[in-house]
Amino acid sequence: MNKDNRLEHIISKINANQISKENASELLISLFTGTHDLKIQYNCLNILKNILTISKKNFAFLENLLISDEDPNIKCLAAEILIDKFPERSFDSLQWELEHEKSPIVLQKLFSIINHSTNQKITKLGHIINEWLSDFGQRLTLEPMEAKFILDLETLFAKKEDSINILSQDTYKFYSILSQLENNQYWFLIKENHLIELKFNYFKWKFLKNYRGKINSLKQYNDLDLLLSLLIQMKGEHKESIRIPTSISNLIYLEKLDISENNLKSLPSSIEKLKTLKILDLSLNRLKSIPECLFSLKNLKILDLSYNKLQTIPSSVKNLKKLAELNITGNKIKETPKIMKNIIRNDS
Repeated sequence: MNKDNRLEHIISKINANQISKENASELLISLFTGTHDLKIQYNCLNILKNILTISKKNFAFLENLLISDEDPNIKCLAAEILIDKFPERSFDSLQWELEHEKSPIVLQKLFSIINHSTNQKITKLGHIINEWLSDFGQRLTLEPMEAKFILDLETLFAKKEDSINILSQDTYKFYSILSQLENNQYWFLIKENHLIELKFNYFKWKFLKNYRGKINSLKQYNDLDLLLSLLIQMKGEHKESIRIPTSISNLIYLEKLDISENNLKSLPSSIEKLKTLKILDLSLNRLKSIPECLFSLKNLKILDLSYNKLQTIPSSVKNLKKLAELNITGNKIKETPKIMKNIIRNDS
């Protein structure tokens, strides 16, 4: 019987109550340790999450996965089960992992499950999270909560990469290089430990990460942004849609945000907390309507929605009292509010 069939056989026995939880746990752990197939291993853990019995042997199995496994998704699931089944016993293991882990995927997961835990002992790990973010922020010259957004961006890249992605000295060098890019506009402008301007394009950042050794030569071009757009189109790597992390709301001092050309279909509602934002570029995305969260940005002066899939402009736009320019070029909007005609730009 191959391993896929063995897993199905165990599942059928569990569903038919033909096997005890203790025996099922033993069989699943044996199947997990006997294969290198990540899909089977992950499925085994997902089942164990619901039936695993409390024992020293099972704790040791999960603790070993958390500390030693190479796959970040396996480590994440092991951490989740440990906190659920062994909250008191897993404290030291989780603390060690927080202090030594380099995978942004695992760190993001640990932060989430610890912050949402109702176990008093587990919540005490919160101070280690704060220390980690403080150190991470110092390396980036950012406040800790703003650095959390950078961790979430690194997690976004790591989840979409086939190879193992870790935080290293190269990570900090990359953001240092970004802060030096300013062809026509800043890509990553920090003032007094706060991010003031951000130009985030997943595909362009990914290209720069993969070819960071060539950034200095690329910087010589007058329009680096256009060059990267052309290079990415040639490689055919610009079709997938991404999601902006909700922690973007932590960038409370942000004045200019450019997230154009990301194939965005939606925005996190948390963007409404960016009260200092003056310029927002959402051009060349896939938005079918203007997100409601934008109407809370009372200091917004320029909003670029060109080349999306918009068909209407809601009357709520009038709530943006300081808006001086609304670019809707390249959409399918047939009618615009008369009250907005002095600020609307449409070069279609």
